Amino acid sequence: MVDLTWGERVGLGVWAFLHCDFAAIQKNGHDYLSIVFPKETISGGLELLVGEDNDTYLVNYDDIKVELSIKQSSGNLPESDFIPDKTVSVKREELNKGIYRGALRAAGILIENMMPPKTDGIERKWGKGILTYVNGNRVFIASGTHREIGEAHGTLLKDEVRKMVDATLYTVGWAYTIERGVWFADEMRKAYKRLESFIPQKYKDEMEGLAETSGIPLEEIHLTNVFPALFHCSGFAVFNDATVERKLYHGRVLDYMVGIGLQYHAVVYILHPKGSNAFANVGFAGFIGSVSGMNDKQVAFGEMGGGGVGDWDGMPMAFLMREGLETTNNLDEAVNLFKTTPRTCEYYYVISDGKIPDARGLATSPTRFDVIHPNQYHKQLPHPVKDAVLMSAGDRYEELVKRVKKNYGKIDAEKAIRLMDRPVAMKSNLHDVLFAPQSLEFWVANAGAHTPACNEPYTHYSLKALLDLIK
Repeated sequence: MVDLTWGERVGLGVWAFLHCDFAAIQKNGHDYLSIVFPKETISGGLELLVGEDNDTYLVNYDDIKVELSIKQSSGNLPESDFIPDKTVSVKREELNKGIYRGALRAAGILIENMMPPKTDGIERKWGKGILTYVNGNRVFIASGTHREIGEAHGTLLKDEVRKMVDATLYTVGWAYTIERGVWFADEMRKAYKRLESFIPQKYKDEMEGLAETSGIPLEEIHLTNVFPALFHCSGFAVFNDATVERKLYHGRVLDYMVGIGLQYHAVVYILHPKGSNAFANVGFAGFIGSVSGMNDKQVAFGEMGGGGVGDWDGMPMAFLMREGLETTNNLDEAVNLFKTTPRTCEYYYVISDGKIPDARGLATSPTRFDVIHPNQYHKQLPHPVKDAVLMSAGDRYEELVKRVKKNYGKIDAEKAIRLMDRPVAMKSNLHDVLFAPQSLEFWVANAGAHTPACNEPYTHYSLKALLDLIK
């Protein structure tokens, strides 16, 4: 293994994932992870047992049995010409877990890219939650307390939650650790410690319920849900003179990490927590925050990331978005919530209200709060358009403005969807959403194995019709 290239190691990992049997067993009173290689590929068969302490290995090959034990040495290390630039200290148990789960998920993603998984389409119920499907896409519908919603989430989406957690914490974590020379989990723990006091208790309750029924440690759920997000996205709202029948359309382009397989665990959440607004949240299994959503008061939200990683003394962006969905009833309330709540990092938002109709763009950081009105010049958005809020960056912004002007007054749902096509969307286009708040309809496309979301089919949803399933 030491002499193999990176590509050969990945290939071996994929082969093992496809051909080997994995199981947890007990032997001589000890717990082991058993990995059995098929007899037709290795004469006599090979079994590797990894001890629960991750320091003991038993190898059974034909009639040969070998026990390996790794012990910490207090003596001097052998001399070497290699001098590391930086030493990262990690607990052995966590290191082994990171290697195992990160590599296993990486192999799983490679397989999913070759053979994209399909949902089984079987509707399931648990407590006050329903897992159903629209055109083969997962829809999770739930009501009740936040903890009850979390418990149903963890039960009905257990496998998908595990894969999402492993991809974000361990597969991405290794890339982060190698690139920056710091242990990713420790950095996330530091971030969560600073963010925790700004997270409303109801969302902590929901994460506790999710952890309990999914079997995933609560800390991993916490860290996944404050996963540092640098989204390079676009968003717009067009209405009145810009559209057919003066209808409001709110588009949201999410460009982010298609390479870690999040698209295979996409979920449309239809939630009605006790004492809160009902809403649609377009996201991913295990992630309770929001990056794209619309509530039953016809208020829609989309965000775009900027810079400022490390400014963690505020409410995490995804929880702030979720709070907007749950608590605000109109555009002014939504803007005020974002203004008065302590914020993290640099983010941009488009918020719309179908009742008026109207929209605002927000450019924010912990200390900055700029409000962009329709047809208003901003130094980062130099081409204002009447009855439109258009937010993106660079050439993507220029193309978005060009498309809106070309179709001005003729924009319907289909033309609004096409506004999000490449190159407004990037190659890393993970999902696209078009909200029509006045009718509480929305359309969603998720990335394929090798295609951006904008090149995939859009699925139509009705928030009102889906909410009727839990009444």
